Amino acid sequence: MSAMPMSIKPEKVLTGRRVLTYFVLFICTFVTANIFLVYFAKTTFRGLDAKNSYEAGLVFDKEIDAVRAQDKLNWKFDVVATRQGDVSFFTVNALNDKAAPIEDLKIQGLVAHPADSRRDVTVAFEHVGKGQYRGSLPLTVGLWDLIIDASQGDKKMYRSKNRITVK
Repeated sequence: MSAMPMSIKPEKVLTGRRVLTYFVLFICTFVTANIFLVYFAKTTFRGLDAKNSYEAGLVFDKEIDAVRAQDKLNWKFDVVATRQGDVSFFTVNALNDKAAPIEDLKIQGLVAHPADSRRDVTVAFEHVGKGQYRGSLPLTVGLWDLIIDASQGDKKMYRSKNRITVK
């Protein structure tokens, strides 16, 4: 009985050209992935709360002293946000430690987006009487932080940060 010839498949040999091809493909994949990651890292949210962290750290002690002085005043600021059409209205009721209205304040506001500082907008507040200050601006629907700075003369007296929802 004669043996039937078996078909022998040629063995794939790992040549220098094949190794070079695999290496070049790996490097191209690696570089392409890094290009995409760098692009998206540069064009999306940076994650920074302070523009210059070093300088923010230097004034930290002054901020703590200001917070302690603000706590001693025992002032109360109530914020009411309303909306008519596309315009949001903010009313600040300022009361001192004896629940009397505070009349002589200059109030400046910043409506800050919690995740995108490019959407931050300043708001001007006007005194409308009996410790009430009102400001308005057009805002899109969503969560916002209303940061209120109140001063008497040139002295900053009070800071309040309020999370508001615009519906």
